[in-house]
Amino acid sequence: MPFTDARVRRVFDAWGSLLSKGYFLATTMDQEHERVLPYLYRNHVGMMLMGSFVAAKFPQAIADDMGFFAFPAMSPDMPVYEDAPLDVLVLPAKSPNLSARKRFLTFLAESGAIRHIAEADQTLPAQAGASFPAILLGDAARQVLNRASGLSPFFDREAEADLIGPVFEGLRLFLKPPHDTEQAVAMIERLRRK
Repeated sequence: MPFTDARVRRVFDAWGSLLSKGYFLATTMDQEHERVLPYLYRNHVGMMLMGSFVAAKFPQAIADDMGFFAFPAMSPDMPVYEDAPLDVLVLPAKSPNLSARKRFLTFLAESGAIRHIAEADQTLPAQAGASFPAILLGDAARQVLNRASGLSPFFDREAEADLIGPVFEGLRLFLKPPHDTEQAVAMIERLRRK
């Protein structure tokens, strides 16, 4: 589907409306999430559009004051998918010691180490059939993930490499006033077709 499709434009228009109304703090728009967290801690913003993994960064003194809710559905007839952080451990396929590699992976899977890693960084365990770890943001995050029709990895980790750059360029343009949908989607389409 091209980014110029009417369904994509509707999403950009909805975001543009929120941006134009000032619902997002402009000084945080081009910062990494770690740099935005102090605005939340110091009550300069009331909420942050972020996944539950951010809870691993909360200072213990304020962790109990933090909450979590799903982003409101934009269309009631669409299934709800959630971006879910999943960290994985990767061992090189061509490493010289195959038996040691297999023993290490077995240890991680059977010892509960993967679950401990997931709890520490507030992500989902990279193990089939594993239950959700204890999430600092409580049952709300777990319920959101359980109710989702499916889980989606992060765009910049899973999309085709030649799509990521054009989309990010278009989004950077779009996040600056006047939040022009037509200009952003046209740029993405032009860059991805090069």
